[in-house]
Amino acid sequence: MDVPGNALRDNIFPLPYKEPSQTLLALMTMLVEDGRRLGSVMDMQVGDFSSQAPVGTTMALLERGMKIMSSVQARLHASMTDEFATDLEWSGTTSARPL
Repeated sequence: MDVPGNALRDNIFPLPYKEPSQTLLALMTMLVEDGRRLGSVMDMQVGDFSSQAPVGTTMALLERGMKIMSSVQARLHASMTDEFATDLEWSGTTSARPL
């Protein structure tokens, strides 16, 4: 590479940003582990169950696993409702229905 004046290594500088702190790294690790554990709950319960089990027991296990996913969906819905309300507020548009 053609660099006028000095050698290339003299013209490369590190970015003036600090690396992520250990606290942020620990938080990210915890969130990833919780997400993996949350996602594997349903698979683990149904996969370890016998194919000769009564229908009621199987349905109870499925409903128990769906409670977790339903609560996640409800929280996402509430968050998106708040986000859209904020967007409407910032844009100056009023909502046609109350939030």
